[in-house]
Order: sequence, then structure tokens, then C-alpha cells
Amino acid sequence: MKLMTLALAAGIAIGVGLLTGCESSQKTDADSGMAMMCPKCETVWVREDVGNNPRVQRYQTKREMVCSDCDKMATAYLEGDHAVLHDCPTCKVSLEAMQPPKGVSHTLHKHQ
Repeated sequence: MKLMTLALAAGIAIGVGLLTGCESSQKTDADSGMAMMCPKCETVWVREDVGNNPRVQRYQTKREMVCSDCDKMATAYLEGDHAVLHDCPTCKVSLEAMQPPKGVSHTLHKHQ
């Protein structure tokens, strides 16, 4: 019983250490957690920097619609121009720039 408790405590300590130690030092505050969301189709695009290869990931809350115009605008915004176009020709809404609350960090980095 004592051995199981000790093993469980050690496992929790290691897990917490791994989760809190994954903050990348290469990110700037401006690029950290940049995201765009279409309020109509509820698709969210998030920029993730992996080493020297930045990429854009798309997350959806619904699978009913993925607007190709919103996809192009969000990708262009996240890849560097930071210009938000007003009213997508298809959705008739503007994409919303999003920032995570202070203190939230991405803990799913793939370390090389």
C-alpha cells in the first residue's frame, strides 16, 4: 500500500513537471496563442510554431460548414499580414482575432 502511494505521488510529480516545463522560449508574445474564429461556422484557426516550421492548425466545433473564404483569410492573417478583412463574401461576417487569457500556455509541444 505504501509503495503504491509513493509510486502514485512520483507519477503525479513527474507529470506536473512535464506539463509545466514545456513553454517554448522561441515564441514571441505577439505570436503566442494567435487565433482567428468565424462566428458563423464556428471554425477556429490556431498558429503553432514547431521549431523553424510554423504551421496553422484548424479546429472545428461543428462539421456542418467550413468556408473556403474564411479558411483563406484566417491562414493569411496567421501567416503574417495580420489584416482582418471585413465580411467574408460567403459567411457575411467578419473573422474575430482571438488571444488566450494571460497565464494560459500550450502544453502539447512536440520536442525534438
